[in-house]
Amino acid sequence: MKSRWSAVSSLGAVLVLVVLLLAGCTHSATAGESVETVDRQDPAAVVRGWVDAVNAGDSSTGESLVADDRWLMLRSWFGEPRRHLDNLEIVGVAEDDQTTGTAAEGYRFAAWVAVRFDLTGGDGSMPEGATSWGYILARRESSDPWSIVDNGM
Repeated sequence: MKSRWSAVSSLGAVLVLVVLLLAGCTHSATAGESVETVDRQDPAAVVRGWVDAVNAGDSSTGESLVADDRWLMLRSWFGEPRRHLDNLEIVGVAEDDQTTGTAAEGYRFAAWVAVRFDLTGGDGSMPEGATSWGYILARRESSDPWSIVDNGM
């Protein structure tokens, strides 16, 4: 017959195991954030998700945040040597329903997200250090998710 102490310690061990398993299954919103946790109704959140994907080298998440016809243009962010964007700051977000003459032409809604970050690494096509950058996002309907259609200064 087991002693009372033995039963309590067995139960304690099981509880510790359950807590450790649950802790290992939780996910914090850090680099490599999955696209399922990105609020696609918020242009700034999409850009943060993109930067997290670039920093993690997660091209699958990166691709899922980009408009289908624009991935070929933007996939170089995941090439070698890898870039890293630190200290991301969202400087401003502007939404508009006028897309004619912009990278969002053909979509009904556009959003411009201005950012600053510290760039390290990459292929040399951009200087390292403090960088001001911007992203253009678009969607066809107000209920559709935002997708990145272009980036640049």
